[in-house]
Amino acid sequence: MEWIEAYKKIQKLKKDQLISSSRKILQIPPYLCNSKRYNYNETGFEIKIGQISKIKIPISVLQSCYEGALTNEGLYNRKVFKKLYPLQLTNHACHVHVIGQMFVNAGIADFVEPYNYKLKDNI
Repeated sequence: MEWIEAYKKIQKLKKDQLISSSRKILQIPPYLCNSKRYNYNETGFEIKIGQISKIKIPISVLQSCYEGALTNEGLYNRKVFKKLYPLQLTNHACHVHVIGQMFVNAGIADFVEPYNYKLKDNI
């Protein structure tokens, strides 16, 4: 599946939707992910993780991770994320699973084993 088709499914994620037992979508596009630390200034999602922490996931990060998984035999995991965003991984490793769970909740991937998300071929 091409990114544009996957993104249409991601756009259906809703504000206040739980993406896992401890992760919840707080903001959805057109929310502005503004971060000097990561040089973000674009639309995306804000996700609550745990009791007080939050992370921002711009659409471009989702696209890069999706396309990175396509070149990794359809498998999204820490290796894909680390190659693209080593600073974010070092600062908050939960980025990996937040994005994976967003993919699962959007219906574009399955959680296949610990730390691995397999993109669906045909949806």
